[in-house]
Formats: sequence, structure tokens, C-alpha cells
Amino acid sequence: MMRRSTMTVSGIVLAAAWLAGCGDDTEQISKPEFVERADAICQEVQDELDPVWEAMWAEVGDGEVESPADQGQVFVALGEVMDATVPAMHEMADDLRALGAPAGDEELLETLFDDLDAAIDEFASMVDAAADGDEAAREYLDGEGDEAAIDVVNVRAQDYGLRVCGAGS
Repeated sequence: MMRRSTMTVSGIVLAAAWLAGCGDDTEQISKPEFVERADAICQEVQDELDPVWEAMWAEVGDGEVESPADQGQVFVALGEVMDATVPAMHEMADDLRALGAPAGDEELLETLFDDLDAAIDEFASMVDAAADGDEAAREYLDGEGDEAAIDVVNVRAQDYGLRVCGAGS
């Protein structure tokens, strides 16, 4: 039913890889240092949230359920996990933003970071809609609809050079 990797924290949520140019004016961070520090932030959040996700998947199974009632229960459980994890994912985004951006990457990372925040909120909204029985939201989360925004952000983070942030795609 649902692709488990869609909302792992390393994937954002799932994690997440992003960074706006809000750093210290005295010295900009180099790209290798930025990647190292960003991946460390993402790993810390992933380590914190993985047990929450694993507990949910252990409770509902692997998400491969056929009946609409069972699917509804999976989406309700997913919504509860999202309620608990979204604040940590936005805090991660803020921490990444605080790193600053390597010279010349400010606009790219600011856009990527803004897209990350939007993707987290979009995913949470789709989970809520799916729990309420919205078929389009369920298809979106099952990977049957358009490519999820969080997946797109994850790919862009990986293309930038991040390895932990965005790894869930």
C-alpha cells in the first residue's frame, strides 16, 4: 500500500537536506563542511525519530493492507506519528538553515529549504486527508499519484551532495 521510504526522516522527512544562507557574515561555510554538518544534523534527527516510525510500522504491519478499514487505520496511525514528528522535522530544517550556505549556493539552498518546509506540511496534510478517506490523498501517499513533493526535495538534496539528508527517496 504505502511506500515506507516516502517519509523517513532521512528522507525528509524525512527528512531533509537543506539550507538557506542565514549564516554568520564573517565567514561562509565551505561546501564540504556544510555537507558534513548538515548530514550530522539529519542523522541526529533520524536517530531520534526512527524508533517512533519503527513502532508505528510494527503496530500496523508493513502497510500492505487491502481492506479500506485497515487502510484507514494505517493512515490514522501515520497521522498520529506525523503529529509527533513534524515539529522535530521543522526544527531540523531551522538547524540546517542556521548553518548558512556555501558561497554561491545561497539562493539554491534557500529555495530548497523553503521547499522542504512546504513538503513536510504537504505530506502531513495528505496524511490527514488520507485518514479521512480521501482517495486522491491515498493514491498520492501510495506513490500512484504525482511524485510527492518530499521525494522531489530528497532528490534535490542528494543531487547537492548530501547523503544522510534526503536518503529516503
